[in-house]
Amino acid sequence: MIIWALIPAYNEEKTICKTIKSLQVQTIKPQRIVVIADNCSDNTAKIAKDNGAEVFVTKNNKNKKAGAYNQFLQFTKKDKVDYLLFMDADTIVAEDAIEIGIKHFKNKKVAAVCSKAGVQSLSVPCNFLERILYRLQKIEYGIYDSQRVQTTGHIKVVHGMAALHRRSYLKKAGMFNEDSITEDYYLTLMYKKLGYLVVSEIKMRAWTVVPTKIVKLCKQRIRWYRGGIDALKDIGWNRGTYKDILQHIWVNIITIVLAYIYVGWILYMVRINNYKIAYHWLILLIMISCLYDRIYRIKNYADNISARDWLMVAFLIPEIVYNQLQTMLLYFAYIQSFAKTKKTW
Repeated sequence: MIIWALIPAYNEEKTICKTIKSLQVQTIKPQRIVVIADNCSDNTAKIAKDNGAEVFVTKNNKNKKAGAYNQFLQFTKKDKVDYLLFMDADTIVAEDAIEIGIKHFKNKKVAAVCSKAGVQSLSVPCNFLERILYRLQKIEYGIYDSQRVQTTGHIKVVHGMAALHRRSYLKKAGMFNEDSITEDYYLTLMYKKLGYLVVSEIKMRAWTVVPTKIVKLCKQRIRWYRGGIDALKDIGWNRGTYKDILQHIWVNIITIVLAYIYVGWILYMVRINNYKIAYHWLILLIMISCLYDRIYRIKNYADNISARDWLMVAFLIPEIVYNQLQTMLLYFAYIQSFAKTKKTW
């Protein structure tokens, strides 16, 4: 069994050492740890070499991560390798990540398995608003993982943070689509189209660095949303995409519109009743049930939740504002996609 770990990196001198070290202590070690230095202008390549990794330097790559991966995979197309661990350069994995993840490939239908999506601790000083944004993402990622556990056999995306792929199936899926700004999601859809399984493994732990600047977060989310919408439009309706297309129609459009209509109706009823709010036991029961579900998910799946995190959850307003921001970014991505504006990373 031959396993390679591939890490595309664009100016990642601050994080690349930790990423390499987490791979070097694996209980099942990859035969090669390769940092794919993509248009770097800092010391990423030197630091990678100094810490025991191989370095592959891309040439004239204009297609970001997908292009970097494809250049290396094309260069090594005749080399024998069974499994590829694709990892972001700002991510670290637990020492048993490969050992746990590789077990899923006993099922010949499995094309890829991805890790738990954890968040690393803050490593730089942040102001109050940046810490709030960090805490919101830490909770968000935990809830995201809890939802993936419920859909282990048919996850939406094999994320690029840390995921093992069967190389032979990767070839059949056409490698990475260089026109997509969410190459991991596009590849997931291609696996599904071909009838392969993609799974998540909650015990395969990985932690990434999240943006604490609102501008960077917005750019990241617009790219995720826009890339996902574009991928579905490009690939079209099939057995691998129909669930995601229906989710966009129901969850991201109809449900959100109905929610705003409901809120408007509540405000109208409060107004015509002289601004008196009447509580119904059924609504209260639903609210308590939702709160319990949220607490359960955060407690069991989010990493390193502190008293301050729980205080923010109880306060509700930060999460409400954060969710509204996400909704606005999603609709902005819809506009960009259907208007066919230029894609940005």
